[in-house]
Amino acid sequence: MKARHFQFNLGSRSLGWPAKILLSFLALAGIALIVSFGLLAILFAVAVFTATKLMLHLRRALGLSQEAPPANTWEHGVRTENVPDSEASVIVRDIEVEVLPAERLHE
Repeated sequence: MKARHFQFNLGSRSLGWPAKILLSFLALAGIALIVSFGLLAILFAVAVFTATKLMLHLRRALGLSQEAPPANTWEHGVRTENVPDSEASVIVRDIEVEVLPAERLHE
């Protein structure tokens, strides 16, 4: 394999070592700016997300939230089946459970 040699050219003449160092420095500075702006954007997004979650929890804790209470997802008369841990035969009876709505503490 042959090694390839790349050379900066500006116009029709070759750049000297001071120009190469200056262009390399400018390229590194540009890359550093792009990366730092990306990191700042990520940090800002995390800070905004955390602040909104904190404010939501504070509003709920202080009772200032205008949200409706969560819908009751329990069904009346739910039947459960118990599976015995041993191989011995066990009679399992159906149990009906009525779920009553809980009282709200804020009222």
